Amino acid sequence: MGNSTEDEKPTAGALAVEYERTDTPRAVASEGIDKGDLDRAFVYLSRQNQSQLDNNVDLKALRRKIDWRIIPVMTACYGLQFLDKVLINKVTVTKWLSILAILWGIATTCTAATFNYHSLLVTRIFSGLFESPVSPCLMLISSQWYTSQEQASRYSFWFCGVGIAQISGAFISYGFQQVHSTTSLSSWRIMYLVLGLTTSLVGVIGLFILPKSPMTAKFLTDSEKVALLNHIAVNQTGIENRHFKWRQLKEVILDIQIWLLVAISISTTCSSGVISSYSSIVIASLGYSPPKAALLNAPSGLVTISNSLIAGFGVRYSSNRWAWIATFCIPGMIGGALMSFAPSSKPVAIIIGTHLVHAIIPTLMLTFQWAMSNCVGQTKRVVASAFVAAGYAIGSIIGPQTFQDRDKPEYKPAKIAILATQGGGAFFAVVLFAYYYWANQRKDRVEAALGLNSATGGGRQEWGSKTDKENLSLNWTKPKSLCAIFLIHDFYGCSVMVYPDDTVVKSGRKIHLDEKDALDLAAELNIPAPRAYGACTASDGVVSIRMDFIEGESLEDLWPNMSEIDRQDICRQLQKILTTMQSVESKTGVIGSCNGGPFRECRRMGEYTGGPFQDEAGFNNYVTKLIGTTPTEINNALRSQLRTDHRIVFAHGDLSQHNIIIKDMKIAGLIDWEFAGWFPEFWEYVKFFEVQVKHKDWREYAKYIFSRSYYDQLAAYQGILRWGVP
Repeated sequence: MGNSTEDEKPTAGALAVEYERTDTPRAVASEGIDKGDLDRAFVYLSRQNQSQLDNNVDLKALRRKIDWRIIPVMTACYGLQFLDKVLINKVTVTKWLSILAILWGIATTCTAATFNYHSLLVTRIFSGLFESPVSPCLMLISSQWYTSQEQASRYSFWFCGVGIAQISGAFISYGFQQVHSTTSLSSWRIMYLVLGLTTSLVGVIGLFILPKSPMTAKFLTDSEKVALLNHIAVNQTGIENRHFKWRQLKEVILDIQIWLLVAISISTTCSSGVISSYSSIVIASLGYSPPKAALLNAPSGLVTISNSLIAGFGVRYSSNRWAWIATFCIPGMIGGALMSFAPSSKPVAIIIGTHLVHAIIPTLMLTFQWAMSNCVGQTKRVVASAFVAAGYAIGSIIGPQTFQDRDKPEYKPAKIAILATQGGGAFFAVVLFAYYYWANQRKDRVEAALGLNSATGGGRQEWGSKTDKENLSLNWTKPKSLCAIFLIHDFYGCSVMVYPDDTVVKSGRKIHLDEKDALDLAAELNIPAPRAYGACTASDGVVSIRMDFIEGESLEDLWPNMSEIDRQDICRQLQKILTTMQSVESKTGVIGSCNGGPFRECRRMGEYTGGPFQDEAGFNNYVTKLIGTTPTEINNALRSQLRTDHRIVFAHGDLSQHNIIIKDMKIAGLIDWEFAGWFPEFWEYVKFFEVQVKHKDWREYAKYIFSRSYYDQLAAYQGILRWGVP
């Protein structure tokens, strides 16, 4: 959203390059993406004969067409959500409402039938349950129809519903407080009946007006749908994908940017939630009657509307989200200071302060959009939006608790809390900016070292539901330009960036230059593997390797649906590759990396480094040291099985299914060569049974993969695995 600078866009990478690449809507080349992960927009585009559609679609006119269909309903939904909790404090009801949603109209209407605390509590619980999805839904809808640049102003439009609700709520409250009924249907009950029915009516209208997605929009022609999807493809966030991924949920929990966004949401909502619910009480505490307090609170809506529009268009055309969040916290803090420290003899200053506090409300809008711009992968986006919205709910719960009866009538602690939390919101925004700046600086160092340009090429990878921090699959953050650079997962000191020229840059403190040597040797032997173009070590010790991107899907993803014939055929292809590798012996007999240095090996619980060793005896000594605490008899039994007369050959060291890329039922390449080097000839065989696997039957195909079995060594190393370091 907006022309945000690169410093507020995270650029973390990933451990491996299994991901999906979409070069055209009809040709998918993917690594590690299940077909179920493909976005429905891709499916729609693949079914369209775009050559026969009108290519001269006016995007500005198309945007206006979408705006008039989508934005009004979204604005009404968000405004009505806010209106209910505004009105509850305009009348004699002492309980405040926190949240409502698509079906909250019914619960709001039922509020008119409450006669005691318990019945009111029940209606508020149901209202909260119905309201909670509203903000995440509006965020996701906005990302379906607009590019990141266009979303900023559209967010501001539907966020204006809050300001409209504040103004209309003040006048509605004032009007109904003039109604004096002698029946059980008192004025506030009539007000909630009207509000609830109006909310439900808007919900019904939304059912008929809002399409499920751009692909099903009846008010757009096929040409307009295709033009829109191609236009918003630069977001690389997808449109609709219902394949829920638990690993993306885990990523959200471990992603620092999500928690910083949640912290911003909680901090700013503590004050905005309080003031939206209690501003009329603050004004009434100055001696004004409830009806007049309601009218005096109306200008706060103008503050919300004006600041929302300024924030939306400001982010789009001029500056960074973090700066705008901090900027809007300033008048909010000034307002909080006036509320807290202005003497009661200066009611005008306190009222002005009450209105100024509403300047912070647009920061929530910016936080919402910041999350949608930088969280990629369908499941991750949905969960991230829910987390940020949950922060909003938590802040709305915490804030009102600062208003305690014992602090009447000035509520000084609550006002000070408003001031403090607004400062906290600005602080967390700056911290998040610093995090993004650091991540982008790291990426820029790699680009500069390898002579890469992020604005070259035109590859597109829009429709695979992958995240920016997902192991073994594509995860995207916002690119520096509208061309495609994708940063894949930052895990265990390794990141991967995919560039539009079909190259990959793998970097991190745990990346070694030895991997390039292994790739070079594989290229000499015509082994299907990424071709290495260059490598460097930055001043901070980060090693970067630029290599080919291997198109295809991982064997791990294809395996469940493969026929037995195809499985055996792939295994025999792998056998030919391994036979070629094992035909090359070390010229020096040294056991180590491809350049003669220390080797690395992966085990179930981590990786270990050893060597180089001049002979197999030294290697065996290294292996047996890992079982030093084993009972003597077991230790001696395992040592007795280790021979010293094996050939030292070239080995990959990690033949996991996710490291085998398949295209058209052929092995397109083996990836992740960080554990490759010179090892005893049985090494590939025994490691095959050590590495963790997703599909247990994979090991049953060893007889098709290896031309020779090493039963003695396998038994010894399984014993070492059992008794030694895992």
